[in-house]
Amino acid sequence: MAAMYLDDVSLRGVFFQVVATIGSDYEHRGVLTALIKNRNLNEEVLNRMLDSASGISSDYEKATFLLEVSNTYTGDVRLKGAFLKVVETIKSDYERGRVLSALLKNKQIG
Repeated sequence: MAAMYLDDVSLRGVFFQVVATIGSDYEHRGVLTALIKNRNLNEEVLNRMLDSASGISSDYEKATFLLEVSNTYTGDVRLKGAFLKVVETIKSDYERGRVLSALLKNKQIG
């Protein structure tokens, strides 16, 4: 179903509004993680995904999602700023460090 909503410009906003209402951080991350598997995501959808991830309260779930995204998309210079903006919302030093360490290891920042 997500592909149908994401392909239609008029429905993208509605899709992400609904995702924002998911009360469980685990399930919120699960929806965003499922979207990553679609290799044809455009820049707007990727930015909306990152924006949605910033609404995840759990630092663990947020960091886990960012690590999943980093394996695929952070090499894209257009997304690096949005990605790092979400990293800044992680309150836990450990979780933030986990994400930044992975980025440094993969030479995606630094």
